[in-house]
Amino acid sequence: MAFKIWKNKKYTLERGHVELAQYFTKQRNYEAAYKEYNALTQITPNNASPYLKAAEMLIKMNRYERAGSFLTESLKFENSFYANKWLGQILLSKKEIPKAIHYLETAARKNNRDKQLLFNLGGAYFMNKQYAQSLESLGLLQKLSPNFPGLLKLKAHVQELAGQDKAD
Repeated sequence: MAFKIWKNKKYTLERGHVELAQYFTKQRNYEAAYKEYNALTQITPNNASPYLKAAEMLIKMNRYERAGSFLTESLKFENSFYANKWLGQILLSKKEIPKAIHYLETAARKNNRDKQLLFNLGGAYFMNKQYAQSLESLGLLQKLSPNFPGLLKLKAHVQELAGQDKAD
């Protein structure tokens, strides 16, 4: 890469890191790809893209806590669906329900047709005893994907606790 940059003035350090990261991603070497994207956060610190891509690689390696830091940083530059959805999911798994709801709602305002997001938002509302909102989110999911795994069980449980008739 260094030789290519030195020889071709149009070939930038940034481009080199991007190409290496893409190569490593195709090879499923997510650790190496993460390192390239992390390097890009230093080269272009005001660009959300390398933060999001670094987080994506960390998520692929199940390193959610570290991914959360990159997602949070990316939101300083771009209020993206991806960062909000994943931050919400990470916070939900840590039982930080009000914070999770904030990010999941922000993501839902950007795309209310993402099935996993709707399920997680419905679950977060349920955990926060916001049963009407939970049923609304789960109802929308049911329209999009009636056989979504766990949907009917969660919806029945919410209806039971909300005191609603299961026939709704």
